[in-house]
Amino acid sequence: MADETFYTILTALGKAKLANAQSNSTSVDFATMKAGDGGGDYYSPSEDQTALVNQVWSGAINSIYINPNNETYVIVEAVIPEDVGNFYIREVGIFDDEGDMIGIGKYPETYKPTLAQGSGKDLYLRYIMETSNAAEVELKIDPSVVLATKNDVAIHEAKAASETAAGHVELATSAETLTGTDNTRAVHPAGLKAAIDALLDGAPGALDTLNELSAALGDDADFAATITTALAGKAALGGLSTQVFKAAPATADDEVITKLQAQGLIANLVPYGFYKLDPMSVALIKTGAETLSIKAGTSIEVAGQTITFAADTALVMPSMSAGIDYAWYACTDGTVRADVSFTAPTGYDISNSRLMGGFHYGLVAPGETVAGGSFATTGNGMIWTQADVDAIAGINAFSLWDLKWRPLCDPKGMALVSGRTWVDIYLCGTNHTTNGTSKAGTDIASGTVLPKKPLEFGGNGTVTYATPMWWDFVEIANAYKKRLLREQEFILAAFGVTENQSIDSTAATYPTTQRNAGYTSKYGLEQASGHHYTWGEDTGMYYDTTTWSWKTSNGGRGQIYTQGTYGLTRVFLGGARTYGVYSGSRCSSWSGSPWHVGWGIGLRAACDHLALV
Repeated sequence: MADETFYTILTALGKAKLANAQSNSTSVDFATMKAGDGGGDYYSPSEDQTALVNQVWSGAINSIYINPNNETYVIVEAVIPEDVGNFYIREVGIFDDEGDMIGIGKYPETYKPTLAQGSGKDLYLRYIMETSNAAEVELKIDPSVVLATKNDVAIHEAKAASETAAGHVELATSAETLTGTDNTRAVHPAGLKAAIDALLDGAPGALDTLNELSAALGDDADFAATITTALAGKAALGGLSTQVFKAAPATADDEVITKLQAQGLIANLVPYGFYKLDPMSVALIKTGAETLSIKAGTSIEVAGQTITFAADTALVMPSMSAGIDYAWYACTDGTVRADVSFTAPTGYDISNSRLMGGFHYGLVAPGETVAGGSFATTGNGMIWTQADVDAIAGINAFSLWDLKWRPLCDPKGMALVSGRTWVDIYLCGTNHTTNGTSKAGTDIASGTVLPKKPLEFGGNGTVTYATPMWWDFVEIANAYKKRLLREQEFILAAFGVTENQSIDSTAATYPTTQRNAGYTSKYGLEQASGHHYTWGEDTGMYYDTTTWSWKTSNGGRGQIYTQGTYGLTRVFLGGARTYGVYSGSRCSSWSGSPWHVGWGIGLRAACDHLALV
């Protein structure tokens, strides 16, 4: 599943039109909102787009206004009626009256059902556009195309209001107010006064206000308890029991859901249609090398149907292969199943299944042992147990994710380290535009095995960096909403490798991302040390003279002012294949400048953890 950072941007054409409107004191007339499914997955909209990737709906704008708290925000709204649907929405565009796309937004994946599918609802789309001057936008809509929902019409056509329904209100007469039996009419001031006068009728002058009544009771806020105490022992109240706020009916083991618990459940369930008893953990449990279960107490909404799992429930598992990511789904037939497809499981489609998360099937084979897999049992690092091996054999337990427990980026090929940071299982290859930054069986990008430029930073799917430096690997990571590792994160992620060793002494980039015994970390990261340095975020200083100078060493994008020959350094982490006993989980080199280019350094990316409660 793709990245879940959502935003709106002005297109290049939109910027130009708004700039022209500002300079000529005119305006741009927004006319249409369109929605698309992104071609079946998320993508990152760009300002060069003139159309959606795959349009599934188009309609007139229902409302447009300026945010009262920020005058540079223009809010545009449209409604997709309940009889239109059977598609997903991942992209939204705003078009003017000339048919040009002014803005485009990345939209949270939303399925729009139809009445024929058993779930009819109007879907409101809201698009927030930031402009330098909201006056450039013509804040008008065509009243002939404004869409009223069925609820709006029902309110307008209601004959009379009640305690449970909106409608027209009729005023009650004074007599009706005094009678107090009509719940369809409103009380006016004269009727209210008449009721108060009737309430006071016959009361002594000294007791016709609440203050006078309070004084007569001795200003005792707990007068009833005082009287009860005074009457204690005066009469036997045998057999009387009081039960307060007991919910009914109770469950078989007499558990009762309180109002507060119910409110918490609703708050958890509504935004995503997904509830977990423990929101601070993933919804799945690894029960074997190739088996998973969904945790008891999990509730998932699928196509308008809520499915609750009262007990741990096994997933229907496919045949799996090493080094591959798999999705897991909840289905309307009550099953939970895994599949290699990230669109729908085999035999199902998006109308009767819902993508809920995924996992990675690693390179440590099911049934592997500590000795057979050459995991360390002595030394200064981790001492492996069979339980440690079982955690990453077959399905990597640290790779399990769901919609509320995942990295901020695409989770494929990643593992959660120490419950805080998601890290790529594999080193980044050259063809990351197709494979992502973490995939088994690819080449390894370096200063001599040249990676492609990301599309976001000037790439076209073919062109490569000529001399990939620190800045270039930063661009690659950030193109996928990831970042470089910090030293403290790396030493945790690489924990578990056999320390103080390197794979061999060949002075060339290692050819393939794969498993080599002794170089797998606790979290299932492969070739975590002794193969290939990875650039880190941490910065150091190195100066061999006292002279400061500008340096044209960053690819021609400005210059760097540092002291000495180098001055500025960035950390290398883990050790390369020729570094022998120097490599390990805490290996770091601080001698390289960010413009250093070499065969033994590349990228293992990271991403922050997202836990939604």
